[in-house]
Parts: sequence; structure tokens; C-alpha cells
Amino acid sequence: MIFLQPELLWGLLAAPLPVLIHWLNRLRYRRISWAASLFLRAATRTSTRRSKIRHWLILACRVLALSSLLLLLTRPLVGGWFGVMLAAPPDLIVVALDRSASMETPGDDDGRSRRQLALDALAQTPPDIWKGARLRLVDSATLRPVMVASPAALPHLEAASGTDAGAEIAALVRAAAESLAAERPGRAEIWLISDLQASSWKPDDPQWRGAAAALASLPQDVMVRLFASRGRPSSNRTLQWVGSRRVSMGEHLRVEIAVAVRAEGDLANEPVMMSWNALGVRSPTEVRPAPQFGVIQRSFEWPANEPVFWGSVELPPDANPSDNCVFFAVARPAAVRAVMVAEHEDCARRLRLAVSPFGTGRVEVVRAQPGLIGEALTGPVALIAIQGVPLTEAEAAVIGTWVGEGTTALWMPPTQRDAGSGDWKWRDLESATDTPWRVTAWNRRDGPLQDGADGVPLPMDRLAVHRRRSADGAAADHVVHALLGDGMPLVLSKTVGLGRSYALATLPLDDWSTLGDGWIWVPMLHRMIDEGARRWEAAHTAVCGRWRPAAEEVWRPVESVRPDAHSLRAGLFRWGDRFIALNRPPEEDDSDTITPEVVNQRLAPVRVVLAGDPADAAGEPTRAEVSLWLAVVAIVALIAESWLLGGEYRPQAP
Repeated sequence: MIFLQPELLWGLLAAPLPVLIHWLNRLRYRRISWAASLFLRAATRTSTRRSKIRHWLILACRVLALSSLLLLLTRPLVGGWFGVMLAAPPDLIVVALDRSASMETPGDDDGRSRRQLALDALAQTPPDIWKGARLRLVDSATLRPVMVASPAALPHLEAASGTDAGAEIAALVRAAAESLAAERPGRAEIWLISDLQASSWKPDDPQWRGAAAALASLPQDVMVRLFASRGRPSSNRTLQWVGSRRVSMGEHLRVEIAVAVRAEGDLANEPVMMSWNALGVRSPTEVRPAPQFGVIQRSFEWPANEPVFWGSVELPPDANPSDNCVFFAVARPAAVRAVMVAEHEDCARRLRLAVSPFGTGRVEVVRAQPGLIGEALTGPVALIAIQGVPLTEAEAAVIGTWVGEGTTALWMPPTQRDAGSGDWKWRDLESATDTPWRVTAWNRRDGPLQDGADGVPLPMDRLAVHRRRSADGAAADHVVHALLGDGMPLVLSKTVGLGRSYALATLPLDDWSTLGDGWIWVPMLHRMIDEGARRWEAAHTAVCGRWRPAAEEVWRPVESVRPDAHSLRAGLFRWGDRFIALNRPPEEDDSDTITPEVVNQRLAPVRVVLAGDPADAAGEPTRAEVSLWLAVVAIVALIAESWLLGGEYRPQAP
């Protein structure tokens, strides 16, 4: 037996109170013998014996009623045969909805999206499945529970509408488990709606261990009904945002825009007109998209009187209109600062040369002295680089505040000390034996090591690492940007508020690595600077769902493919003199999916049933709440006690 409110079990200590009160009442009387009592005792011996039995039965009824009421408050669950016999419809159903951009892909010939098909299917769910149950909706975009009147209301809720953002299904499942833990239902079900896209599920994500543990730790039986909404158009064109680059041409500026386009099915290699909108001026270009993504670049003159270069690129309508348009907004480069503090002189010199060669350019490099870092953090700081210098708690707090507001931090290991400081802890110093470590995998899509705007990757294969001190990367919120051949991370990062904190496992010193050659070192640093400089620039391009406006900011759509544009929809938005361009995450165009068997593995030991399969109706839960039956027992015990008490004072027949 399992109790949903186990803390109330202490109340059972009050169950013997009726017996205790009975004995205390008996102590109030004093026994006095007198002559006539001998005759009365003989005359009433038989009736006294019956009275004692009645008294004990009354006490038993009182104890049973009180115990049943106290157990009722603890909400016990029974299993086995009793659980099957007493099982009832679920008390709570949590609808966990995947609102990622891939769910807007048409799933039938009527043009309805995968999300719409799944919600329409739920709206037609037979009432005997959910009647009497409370319904809650938890979506992947907000992870907040919303009360729902019935499944028929789901398609009309704002929290169930489509988005152009990505999804973290592990976080969605955990949010559903937390909603169940907060409400403590007797029986519960999770209706999980997803298209099983691998980029949203991330089967190897460490978050799955926490999500499965959160479900398994719930005291009540939880069943997951998986509504796999799949299907995709046979012929479709897809447009992806790649990036932009500002090019200085003497006193003039040009901007290079790069997009990627793909065509599947009958549309592959067919000519199509791509529309470029730059500052409101449209111009077409004919392209022939291949079945694989191909990068297309175009260069534009940047008018001197325009502080922001904005626009969009669009394909003609096709089977999936949600992936036919991308948006961009590029601001003129802002003058920013890079503050660095380093224990090694050569490392400090190479930092300065990589960030601002010969002291020229838009980046002002400030080298802070240990203990005076807080005084150097003034003005538009885009990058804070710390190499091997121990920090006080006050200095670490100041750096954390700057990073939380959007500045980028780069932490590099010390050359001698064993202890770490700041955001990262460093492991022991390691040296390669026969051959140096090489990078075998890195993130070419996002982050400081991503491919260039022209699609050319960084020469990571040239990097040789002779010495390293790896940062502790065990936490689930860490992102690995590069891995060495033995599986140890070279570059890690984590989100801190609006900014990011990076950890580099080696140094740009000749006896540590070949980073100092500059092929990787220079672009990596400047991408970190660009990332931290966004807070100081008037515009930038971001990904839906990863950017949120501040509470006081009201962004209005300049261009959008949908009238209900918001931060979860792709589009171009403006607030005062600032612009933000939002695009779909590129991983939402991946076609790889997972199987329901993988879902079973990730959520084990919780039972997962694919909705519509014969197993959906088989195998009832093994535990059921018996609070109602305990209430019946308490009422019966109280009625029996009343009848026994009435019999004690009922006149006997002569």
C-alpha cells in the first residue's frame, strides 16, 4: 500500500483515543459494596455480560471509524488484485504538447498540420476515457500548466497554437511530472503529443534521466499515452537562415546574406524564383534547389544613412508554407570593450593580438590587474576573458552580473594551480604522450566553432593539443562545442541569464596547443565578442524560442508571414530604434525520427502506450485509490455504533 499524503499517517496515533477516553471515564467512579448489591449482582449477571460485549463493540466501531477517516486523509493506494478490482478512470490527465516548428508540417492532404491533426483527434476522444477527470495542458514553449475544460477545447487554446520554435521533450515530460506531483491525483495519465523528431527528443540528452526519475518517483500509477503525429509532404522546398557578415570597403560597408535552400520530391532541381527583400526593396533571383541543402549568398550595399540593414528572403508557396521565409537584421558594428585578466604574459599577449591586432578596430582591449577586475568592467563590455587568476567572491559576483546581462565570458585554465575559480572547476593537468590530442567532433551549426557564412568549416583538424586541463562538464546544462579523440571536451559552455560562459581546456601557448596559429583562435574569439556585443547593437538575428523580450519592451512586427506574430513566431520585429529578426531553428528541418521503442526506453519503468494500438486498452494499472471505500467503512462503523448505543437504552420486554 502506498500513501499520497504519507505525512498524515501520524494521525493514526489518535486511533486508540476512544479506548483511552473509556478507561479514563471508568476512573471517575468509586466502587462501594452494600448488602443489597449481592442480590442485584446475581440478578443482572447475565445482562451485564451482554452489556460488556456491547461496550467493546461500540469501542471497536469508534476506533474503526476514526482509523478509516484518518486513513482516508492519507489517500492510500492498493495494488494487486484489489487494485484491478477498484481501478477507476484517471483523476487527472496532463496533455503534454510538442509545439515545435516541425509540428506545423502538413500531415494530410487537407493541409492540416501535425499539431492540428493530433489536437483534432484528442477533441474526438470518447468521453468515457476522460469523463470525471481534471485536464491540464503543458506545452513545450512555456512549460506552464493550463487548466482545460475538455479535449474539445484544446484546438482553440493559445497555449496549444503553433510556433516556429524548437522543443525539449525531456523538459516537457519533466514539467508534466511536476504538475502531477503538485496536484497528487489518485490515478493519472500523460497524453504526450509529438512527431517524434529526433532533434526535439534528443535520446542521448542527460535530462532524460531526471525526467524518468521524476515520473518513477510519483506514488500514483502514471500511464503515458503517446500520440505520434507524423506524415510530411512528398514535395516541398525549405529555406534556412545561415548567417550574415559585415564587410568594410574603405569608408563604405557591404552586408553579405547567406541562406540555404533544399527541394524534395518532384520539386528537386526545378527552377524557382527566390525573392530578396532588402530595406523594403524586393529583387528576384532564380535558383535550382537540390535534394540537399545548398548555400546561396548575396551581397548588398549598405546605405550610409541606414543604421540597421533588415529584410527577408522568401520562396513561393508550396505544401509547407511555414519553412518558406527567413528574416535578417544587421546593425552597424558597435564599439565595444574586451576585458582580460591573465596570469601568463604570453597568453595575455596572444589574447590582445587576436582580439584587436595592433590596437586597431572596433574592440578596445583592457587588461585588468588581479583584484581590480571590477573597476575595469565599465562601458560596453562584450567579452570578459579570465586565464588562471583566482577571484574573490566579490569579483566572481560582478562577473556573473555582467554575464547575466548578456556579456560573454571565456574561462581558461591556470598553468600551475590545481583549484578553479569562477564558473568552472579545472581537473588535473594532463599531457599527451606519443601523439597530441585531435578534435574529432565539434558543433558546426551553432556557437563559436560554427561554419562560416559561406559554409566553409573552421580547420579544426589542424588543431593539436599537447597539454590540457579539462573543465568539469558533468552538469546537465552544459553544452559541448568540441570533443577530443578520447571523448574529453575541449570547449564547453553554459547559459548564465542572457549571456554565456565558455570554458576552454587548453591555452594558445606553444607547449600547450597550436591555437596560437590563429586559424581557430581568432574567429572563435571574435564570434564570442559578436555574441556579447549584441546587447550593445541596435539589431541582431536570433532563433525563435531562445530570445525573449524584457517585460517593459513592446515589439511590433515589421514583417511576418503570420498575423499572430510574437516571440515564438518567425518574423522581423521593432521596438523603437532596435530590430530583432527571428527564424526557425535549423534542426527543425531534420527528417530523422525516433521509434516508440526508444520512448519506452527513456521513460522506463513508466508504462508507455501508443495511442490507437491494441495495447492501449490492455493492462490496467495495478494500484487504485481506496479513499471512497474508506469513507464507506467509516459511515458503516458510525451507523453500527449508533445502533449499539440505542440498544443499550432500549427498554427490554417483560
